[in-house]
Amino acid sequence: METGANVPLYGPYSKKYLGLSKIVPRAQAPGARFDLVVHPTCVNGAVPVPNTTFPCGYHPWQAAPDGSFYSYRCELLPKDRLYASIAFFRLDENAWGVRTRFHNRTELPRNCMLNYFCALEYPAARRTLPVLPEGAVRWHALDYASYTYAQPRPWDGLAPDALQKGEFRDEAFTDGHGLGDRVPHAHMPRLAGLRPFGAQAGDAVGYRVAVPGFEDAALTVRYRTVPPQGGHGERGASAEPVVFDTAFGPLSFPPSDAPAFVSFPLGAVPPGELALTLTARGTGGAGVELDFFAVTARARAAAVGVCTQEPDARPVLERERDGQYRLRYAGVDEAFCVRVYGERRRERLLETGCLEDALISRLSNPDHTFDDVLNPFSGSFRRKHSDPGWYQNLLVSGLFLQPGACHTEYAVLSATPRTDTPQALEQVFRAGKRRAKLPAFNPAGRRYRLSVRCLRAAALTNVVYPLYRRGEMVAHYTPGKRWDSFYTWDSGFIGLGLAQADAELGRRVLEQYLSGPENSDFAFVHHGSLVPVQFYLYQDLLARAQDKA
Repeated sequence: METGANVPLYGPYSKKYLGLSKIVPRAQAPGARFDLVVHPTCVNGAVPVPNTTFPCGYHPWQAAPDGSFYSYRCELLPKDRLYASIAFFRLDENAWGVRTRFHNRTELPRNCMLNYFCALEYPAARRTLPVLPEGAVRWHALDYASYTYAQPRPWDGLAPDALQKGEFRDEAFTDGHGLGDRVPHAHMPRLAGLRPFGAQAGDAVGYRVAVPGFEDAALTVRYRTVPPQGGHGERGASAEPVVFDTAFGPLSFPPSDAPAFVSFPLGAVPPGELALTLTARGTGGAGVELDFFAVTARARAAAVGVCTQEPDARPVLERERDGQYRLRYAGVDEAFCVRVYGERRRERLLETGCLEDALISRLSNPDHTFDDVLNPFSGSFRRKHSDPGWYQNLLVSGLFLQPGACHTEYAVLSATPRTDTPQALEQVFRAGKRRAKLPAFNPAGRRYRLSVRCLRAAALTNVVYPLYRRGEMVAHYTPGKRWDSFYTWDSGFIGLGLAQADAELGRRVLEQYLSGPENSDFAFVHHGSLVPVQFYLYQDLLARAQDKA
């Protein structure tokens, strides 16, 4: 599975909190992401953490179209009296700098602090994985050579959400995917007669698999049955078994409202290609959803099973000199080095995947007696644990600002320890800020410079990872980070907006929503309203192109 091949490894990809993320190609599960969240605050203040899904006082401020620089402004006190400017800038392919500058425009001294929260994020809290005996040949139900319904579906050539035909997402199935018909159509009364896969005579799926040969083989299938009333994920056991005919005899799937196993004898299977086609008899109206198939020696068929894996996201923190930290995670073959330049620094560990579980009055107090940030005061509230996960908190305190003064803090996220000086980081920051500068305005548009700059920064940083697109994990420009999915209509407008900053970004969005002739599952990514704004995006890109061919 490709991972994030359409964007650089580092960028503003978190779906949860603003900051800097790194795509992790090799981890316990596909789609892993390392997040570095930056949270400036006043000591004993009430500045919220930078949640991406609702307004919390953080504003996209500047961004370079090439993705090498972006910044936010955080309101510590309203009306620009006390604020922090947070910038992220690329040092090289394996290192990024972070610059946080506090501005005190009040008439009083201010005591500030800076939290860095580090976390390894997976798309799902748990995975279902196959367990196989030695010598087994296993393939996923989606690895079919052919898949047809006796009654064609309108979406046969336009599978929604960039999925394969018949594919659905479900953590109870291995790899998080299954084969069946879960496309919702309750809003289309004329399709009320559609029945789930396997319920109608003639529904069929075929496979061609290389096998080493077995003297006495068995075929084991993981499946669940679907009741007659629908084929898109309703629960409840079906009344009768679902039967398919094959060249090896009938295969019968007993009723089961949860994923189950059933085995069938195959007899002697010669080495080479095994051709297996399942054709539904259509008995009783119930259907089936398929997970995976396994061919084993008949005596070992009972050993086929599944296990549940919860990816381990607890960090192992290694402290080095000069504020250098190294974070390691189980199942990840790389380390994440974070260098914090502040002189007064400490560490705290949060056993949660939701920073809002922590009391803001504890997050904004650097004293060690507040280190259990999830502990409510005096038992007035229950301890929260909204989401599984871990955050390693690296904090810098003792940032005292006199009236009218500013203070700057630096950090670096890299693959290996770095020795950059603050002066060198400042130079790279300033160069990145120049790349984010807006192009020349005509005189009538100069009054809108600030709003245009902020809107452009919002568009350039509204990108999340991961989204699943037909077998690969990709990053995706969204209407806003709370909308963590594809949208056909919105995508065209987003591409038009991004093309104003960089035509290459507009082309990237267009290519992500279109498919080549080899893709029989969908010609374009369908989600939401079928308004083909992509035609306007293509027209705009064509007008910009020097080479019209």
